[in-house]
Amino acid sequence: MEGVINFVAMGICALALILDIVAIALPSWFSDSYGSYGLWKSCSSGNKCMDLVLDADGSGFTKYFIMAIRGLTIVGVLLLAAAVGMTVLKLFVMKDKIVLSSWASGSANTAGSLIMIAVVLFVVKTLALSQQKPEVLGDGFRVAVAAGVISIVAGILFKLGKDKTVEA
Repeated sequence: MEGVINFVAMGICALALILDIVAIALPSWFSDSYGSYGLWKSCSSGNKCMDLVLDADGSGFTKYFIMAIRGLTIVGVLLLAAAVGMTVLKLFVMKDKIVLSSWASGSANTAGSLIMIAVVLFVVKTLALSQQKPEVLGDGFRVAVAAGVISIVAGILFKLGKDKTVEA
């Protein structure tokens, strides 16, 4: 049963990894009448995209908030990749090392927590700047929320898989 739980957890963790990468890349975390904004790009209503300008003067996304959000989501990607890698090692190479499931669980849960912190920071900063309703939050934001929740579910499944004994 341990192998099945770990395979499922690895698949869910890989899904969270893909979703987090997509969320980072999407230019639509926030939309308003001028266009949409992501972590790296901003696109006008006419679908012309350019690099996101980081300003510290308070007129838009402040430099440090967006850099923190970028950093948290990128660390989430790295931790999810580590969790998948540890699970591959556990399932195919080091079958007797139960500690790898604990590390994968901790890595996936930490990744999910960091992604959710990034999402909360984004919401707080966006709503403080825009004074608009939450409907303006875009697809990139929604995908990031899904990645965070799914990675925490994967971490729980890794923990469940750890508690089982190795079958010969």
